[in-house]
Amino acid sequence: MQRLLALIRCFACLALGCASQSGTAPPARSTPGDGSASPATAGASTPDALRELGPDATFADLVRAARVISEHDTDEPSARCVLSAAASGYRFTADLMTALDPIPDPPAELDAALQANPGPLAVLSAWGVLGSADAPLALSAFTATPPQRLRAPPSALLLTESGAYLRSGAGRSNEDDGPLPPEGALARLEADPALASGPLFVSAEAAVPLTAIAALLQALPVKRAVALAVVLPAGTRLPAPSAGLGALACEAGLPEPDAERAEGAIDAGALSAVLRGLVPSAERCLQSARGPGRAGGTLTLALRIAADGSAEHACVVGGELRDPVLVGCVLEGVRAARYPTPSPAGFVDVHAPLRLEPASWPEPQPYCRAGQ
Repeated sequence: MQRLLALIRCFACLALGCASQSGTAPPARSTPGDGSASPATAGASTPDALRELGPDATFADLVRAARVISEHDTDEPSARCVLSAAASGYRFTADLMTALDPIPDPPAELDAALQANPGPLAVLSAWGVLGSADAPLALSAFTATPPQRLRAPPSALLLTESGAYLRSGAGRSNEDDGPLPPEGALARLEADPALASGPLFVSAEAAVPLTAIAALLQALPVKRAVALAVVLPAGTRLPAPSAGLGALACEAGLPEPDAERAEGAIDAGALSAVLRGLVPSAERCLQSARGPGRAGGTLTLALRIAADGSAEHACVVGGELRDPVLVGCVLEGVRAARYPTPSPAGFVDVHAPLRLEPASWPEPQPYCRAGQ
């Protein structure tokens, strides 16, 4: 029996360990309150025209333009750059993926709050909360964040009239994290492993010139995953994380069978074929996931197959995925499947490793020069 289980585990890994390649529309966005476009943007003729920003534009101008554009922008991410040089000054080329509708205005002043509050950082994205929901410093993202980047803690570069501040979802900052000259903040960003791997969110005070933001984006590595965000007011309460898997989990393993029950056997090849048939169902579960679970991850499923080929028990014994909705969806497909009838008759216990990977979304460059 141990040999059979080893074979089943191997085949299960091959069957369920493949990536999801189907794209998906961005998650539904929350709408916590009223908001309207500013007079500066409300009268623009088309959303595309709003993306053109003059050389004297500020971060507040960019956010106001994004607020109006977001009412019309429903396409999946495809942009090559977050911000681009243009004849008129700049072109806001990022794909929008807002966490809040309407996009909040950026604060007029950040220095006092940042100097009093060293973090850690949390970011409300369209995929859910990145970092700890009770973090004292919270941002709301409004441009696209690739789901493949969501597993590492977020970090942020925040521009004020005094300089640049660094904040991380991995822990509190210190006096070395700002205010710094932008070039110093960039050097520290690349030198600190806790700041270098996850998604980077760039934000600013309302009056910070777009020229300063463009210079910052231009100095970032081309392959750095960057999104734009707005700092939320102090005391903003973010959605709490889920309470866990609850009854979906069985860390101690499947329940002990009755002593008189016979243990059966299933041909490993036949079982592998059934497990491979579960892949489309698991992919659909990932495509419909919300929150950080959309980033995918691993699960180890425990399955007891009854003498008639039905799933008598199915639960999770380990893995990275802790989203109960996503895990419950996967288990629903596992329980609904019909498995080979054991021969000799009896129950068969199986552990099946599963890895779900989201479709790889494009990661735009932070800044594109003219002609790129």
